[in-house]
Amino acid sequence: MKRPAKLTALMTSLAVGASILAPGLGFAEKDPIVYPELKTASAFSRVLQTITGITPVSSLVANRLLKRELRRHVKGDLQSRVTLFSGTDLLGRKARDISISGKNVLVDDYIPLTEFSFQNESDMPLYASKGSRPILLRPVRFKVSATMTEADMNRLLTSEKGRKLLTGMKVTIPPFGPQFFDMINPSVTLENGRFSLASVMNTQGSPIEDALPIKVSGKIAPDKSSLSLSDLDLQIEGFRNTKDIEQLIENYFSELVDLNHLKVDRHKVKIAIEKSDVVNHRLNLEATVTVEPERKALQKVLKPKS
Repeated sequence: MKRPAKLTALMTSLAVGASILAPGLGFAEKDPIVYPELKTASAFSRVLQTITGITPVSSLVANRLLKRELRRHVKGDLQSRVTLFSGTDLLGRKARDISISGKNVLVDDYIPLTEFSFQNESDMPLYASKGSRPILLRPVRFKVSATMTEADMNRLLTSEKGRKLLTGMKVTIPPFGPQFFDMINPSVTLENGRFSLASVMNTQGSPIEDALPIKVSGKIAPDKSSLSLSDLDLQIEGFRNTKDIEQLIENYFSELVDLNHLKVDRHKVKIAIEKSDVVNHRLNLEATVTVEPERKALQKVLKPKS
């Protein structure tokens, strides 16, 4: 089953936006991971660096670097901010907070969002390794919110990647086994708390004249790392009993929007969708995203130099 692109490049940029160096440390493979302690400059040093302008200048540089990196992946009205402990802590690759928000943005030339926000939790600052391929040395949890309108969804589905997403969909239909379908000319509406899709469904490789009009609508709700579609209303030309097909659509939809497959190089990503609703022709989502280094990658970075 094909899946949509996963914002990998953007998440990588955010997760390692404040790269750091930590003391050497080793651990056994089966032992719990012991993350290096995050030590920051003393209160006196912070005050001194603020008075002398070291911290303000460092903040300016950090914010410019973050904006430059984000512009590689996000187009549109975007605001970002990095808050530092101190200027010397930036050199140590540590940052107190990172926050990003945007309106009418396009992520990786693929996913349009009317609104978007991303910020680490206050008790989980960023702490990563130095080098050309930095990784986080401690887990970081982010609060994420996003809004997609009907126009956003239709723009997504009619894009080049969106069309590929709806082409060659593999669905197992008993007793016929795996079948491949194309969804042609999709159109999404969001109203009355429901997601609705009107399209033309065709068996892959069949003449367009054989395609069947299809309309499906349902309620969207969060389900761990994915969104579920329930209370379906399905209409397919020529079909009276659509119960079996409804179950297939429910399963396919939850697989399609399962965000637990997000990948960040040498990191584990866990997503918990906490809220979703359809209001005023908009789909609003709130989620918690936890990014943590993989054991082997962390062990390699923290291995004492001989």
